[in-house]
Amino acid sequence: KHSVSDQGRASHLFSALRKLTFARCIRNTQRLTIRLMQAWQPARRRFLANQCGNVVLTFTILSPAVILSVGAAVDFSYLSLQKSNLQQAVDAAAIAAVRELRLANTSRSNILAVAKNSVVANLNGKPGNVSVNAVTSSDPLTVTVSATQTVKLNFMNKFYDGQISANAVAEIVGGSPICLLGLDEAVAKPAITLQRSARITGNGCAIYSNATGSKSLVSYDSALMRADFICTSGGYTGAVSNYQPRPMTDCPNVPDPLISRAAPPIGNCTESFKRIDMGIKFKADFSTISRAIKRETLSESGKNTSNALTNTTSHSLLPRSSFTASHVTLKPGVYCGGLAIGGAAEVTLEPGIYVIKNGPLFVNDYASLKGQHVGFYFTGTGSTLYFGPHTSISLTAPTSGEMAGLLFFENRNQTKLLPYAILSDDARVLEGTIYFPRNRLFVDADSPIADQSAYTAIVARRVDLFAGPHLVLNTNYDQTDVPVPDGIARNGKIILKE
Repeated sequence: KHSVSDQGRASHLFSALRKLTFARCIRNTQRLTIRLMQAWQPARRRFLANQCGNVVLTFTILSPAVILSVGAAVDFSYLSLQKSNLQQAVDAAAIAAVRELRLANTSRSNILAVAKNSVVANLNGKPGNVSVNAVTSSDPLTVTVSATQTVKLNFMNKFYDGQISANAVAEIVGGSPICLLGLDEAVAKPAITLQRSARITGNGCAIYSNATGSKSLVSYDSALMRADFICTSGGYTGAVSNYQPRPMTDCPNVPDPLISRAAPPIGNCTESFKRIDMGIKFKADFSTISRAIKRETLSESGKNTSNALTNTTSHSLLPRSSFTASHVTLKPGVYCGGLAIGGAAEVTLEPGIYVIKNGPLFVNDYASLKGQHVGFYFTGTGSTLYFGPHTSISLTAPTSGEMAGLLFFENRNQTKLLPYAILSDDARVLEGTIYFPRNRLFVDADSPIADQSAYTAIVARRVDLFAGPHLVLNTNYDQTDVPVPDGIARNGKIILKE
């Protein structure tokens, strides 16, 4: 049996032992913790020093933001490239559209079609979802082209619809419709001459002379040169009253507006020395006729020397009643040796191109020559034009093809100073552009010439009006289906404004 005192001592001893054990556990735990921390430090340092693990962890955390940023950059770069391409396409379309606008009788639908086609072509035929619009203005003469395009995006399509746009404005600066242009730049010779009571009336257009001498323009006696604007690279001769308005001098030369027009193709001869009602004794000696044309038209007395010409044919000019009218229809083709028409023949031309080769287009006596949408191309030795005083002429230029808008077109390699002569008292319809860049056009008549044409424009090396003709050059472009060649209706420079 234990006494009470023994039990107290045992309890006290047990309590002390428990405290000692707890303290040891605490110390052991502390020592273990310290050891674990000491062991972790090298591993921690090794982990932090390991770059591979660091990059992987960082990339894993940041990869969504990185991918979005790279995708946005790719889409932005692609958008910038497409916008640049669209702007270039719209710039080209504006220039193309304003060139179309220079064809004065074109329609708004044509201008819009030209703009759309140009945009598509300059986007390499793959425009995607693109819309184009073109707006014209007449004062100043401009075309504004705008386009929008939807670009397909790969990353930002949920944030941006991919729509881009571009605008361009092209304008024609300066220049007026050309009534008459004398291309000769000679110092000693005038490019345009009016004598006696000759008149030129340019309605809504301008007359230009490239001759650089003091007599670049000549208008004297009672002659009158009238247009909206008259300009010469040199000076002028005659009183101020011979011009309306007074010519501007020392103007810059006007380049040949038709220099880029290609000549029509020339095939084999379809007719050789074609002559209609020229008389039994008539010989197809077209060099003789050319010399007669030159003698008559170079004479200041004009038609009063017509015997010089009629003596080269089979008869002198007889009353109209002495001739029997014949009706002939001709087809387009190559008329080798020229085409000569006399008597009272009434010749109708089918639409197309008539190549007059190595001989003149010669209409004399009381003959008539009529044709709708026909063009004459002169080429070769002795290829000239002569419409006699008593003839009847009515011609309009082609509406399409190589000679669209060109009524007469001379080979640019023709012999210089070969005369072309319009002396008919009934040549009131000459609709289109007369183009003789190498030679001279002589005009003389007792009645108005070309006054019933919707428009007539003349571009020639030199132009001479004798005696009393009244040459009327209209610009009613909207009243005809005959196109106006580029540079004739509006010959100003094309600039891209914005």
